[in-house]
This record gives sequence, structure tokens and C-alpha cells, in this order.
Amino acid sequence: MLSKKTFFVVAIIITLSLLGTLLTVHIMQKNSKNSPEFALKKIAVAIEKRQLKTFTQYVDTQSLSESILKEFMEDPQKGSAAEGSFWGEIKNIGKTIQNRISDYIKPELVNSIETQMTTYITTGYFSAKKDITNLYSNKPILEKVWLDLSGESFKFLGFEVVQKTNQKATANLLFKRQDLDFSSSLKVLLHKKESGWQVTALENLGETLNQIETLRVKKIQSKNKALMQKMQDTLHIVSIEKSDGLSKGQFGEMRVMLRIAFQNQSKEDIQKFKADITFKKKDGTLLRKVKIEDTDVIPAGDIVEKSWPLTLSPLSKDDHVIFKSPRADLLIDVSVKELAFTTGETIKLIPTESK
Repeated sequence: MLSKKTFFVVAIIITLSLLGTLLTVHIMQKNSKNSPEFALKKIAVAIEKRQLKTFTQYVDTQSLSESILKEFMEDPQKGSAAEGSFWGEIKNIGKTIQNRISDYIKPELVNSIETQMTTYITTGYFSAKKDITNLYSNKPILEKVWLDLSGESFKFLGFEVVQKTNQKATANLLFKRQDLDFSSSLKVLLHKKESGWQVTALENLGETLNQIETLRVKKIQSKNKALMQKMQDTLHIVSIEKSDGLSKGQFGEMRVMLRIAFQNQSKEDIQKFKADITFKKKDGTLLRKVKIEDTDVIPAGDIVEKSWPLTLSPLSKDDHVIFKSPRADLLIDVSVKELAFTTGETIKLIPTESK
């Protein structure tokens, strides 16, 4: 079975290396050397055998790189503001600068993507240094896209040339993200040139990745909801008290004191916890969110009271409401975000951002 990573090159660079077996059967039925199917087969073989010359014969790497970049980079805003308007002139100047910067950046990004393609074909890695970093944000562009596309469980379902004219063809590459129960296809565009058919674009990569990202985040949010309930059940909030406005500081800042009683309802001692405190009006209007952390051990079964001073800004209307309002007029909620036990066990939310 072909590797997931190789399929990425086929998916992003043309999404074909996992199609080798299917394409071989298809080419036996349609063995014309002047067909999109033949071009796709040659690309798949080139990727498997690290044949850069053959790969570039059947893939227009610059056009493909430009199409990938276009999927993620918005064009500068079009249209002009009202003529003769001062702000219209300012906005038009801004658009001119934006166009100029975009013109500077795009060629470099296209060149970077194209270099990553050819580097992968020759070495099997997206950069000259293999496994350059484990940090998602520092990985090459194409490797990031592969990680976003493939996820935890990727399965290739098939391939079909769905449309063909004398000069243009479109192939759909069907796949399923089993971890998200999501099936879709990547649309590969080919053009007929003097030397034969060439892959020139991947038309729906951005849309597909957006769909995957939406489902991925929803799945994480569902898991986090269960984790939050588990943490709330473990570290139970017994009571929340808020003092009246205590004083104004040297620079006009206002202070209140929060006193919160917690009960450790687990069988293990809690070493540390992190939580968010939200202040709302009675109608649900959010006034402020505050992060807290505590590292004092809370023994199993015990109820403890802890206090936090809160400094408020005199420039904030919402802070003035918190400062002046009695406890009964506010909705104050404590949401536990992370628990660490003396045994070494931790419970915390799953980040939705890619790492």
C-alpha cells in the first residue's frame, strides 16, 4: 500500500501517487499516449521513482503552484471609493500599496511552493532538511496542507476523468476522512499542450480544506464539551462571592476581591488548576473574562476557599458596572479549563488550532 505522505503529493501536486494500481488498469483499457489518463499514470510513476524530468514533463509546476497559492490568497480589493472624496483617495492609495505588496509577495510564494514540489519528487521530503521541525507553524507550506488534508485517518476511494474536450480535462480524486466521516473529491485540471497533457491546477483545494477544518473544529468542540463537564464535576464550584468596590488605586484603577469555594470531588489530590471567570449582567451581556490559576494542593474530598484580587480599569464602562454592582446583580461563572493531579494525571481542553 502506498504511503499517506505520497498521496499528498498526488493530492496537492496532482494527487496521483496513491492511484498507481487503479491507473494501471485504466490505462490498459485506454492506452493512448495522448490522453489525460496516460499523463496521470506517468506522473504517478515519476513520483514513485523520483523521476523529476518525467514529472515536469507532465506537470506545469509553476501553473500548479500559482493555482495552489490562489486557493489561499485573496486578491486585493477591487473597486474604488466615491470620486472626489478625501477618504476615497486614501482608500485608493491603500489599495495601490496593497496591490504592490501583493505583486512582491506572490512570486516568492509561488517559487517556494514550486521548490517544495521538486524537492519532494527528488528526495521524498518537502524541504532540503528532512523532518526539519515538529512545530506545525514552521513546516513548509505543502507539508502543512498535507497534514490538514490527511488528518488522522485518510482513505483514497477512487479516480475518474469526469470531463474532457480537445484541449482541457478534469479529473476527480475521491477520498474519505474516516475520522471525520467526510467524503469529498479534489478536482485536478489538465491542459493539452504540444508535448502532451499536463496538470495545471488544483481547483477546489481551499474549499475542501475549509470543509475539513470546520468538521475538525466541531469534533474537537464536542470532545471539549465533555472534558469541561468532567472538570466541573471534579472541581465543583460551591460558592462565589464578590466584595464591594474596595478602593481606587494611585492611578485611578478600581479593585474588587473574589472569594470562591471549591470542592475536590475526585479521589486524587489536585495539584493545580486553571480556569476562566466571566462576569455578565443579568441579561447575559458579557462584561469581562478573567483567567486564574492556582498551584496549592486541594486534597481529595476537601472544600477550600481561595481569593483573587481583581484590578479594574477606570476607562472601561463594563469595569465600572462590575465595581459598583452588588454580587446579586451579576452573573459570575467559573469555568475550569485544566486540572493537574499529584499523581501526574492531567485533564485539559484540546486546542482547536493546528500545532
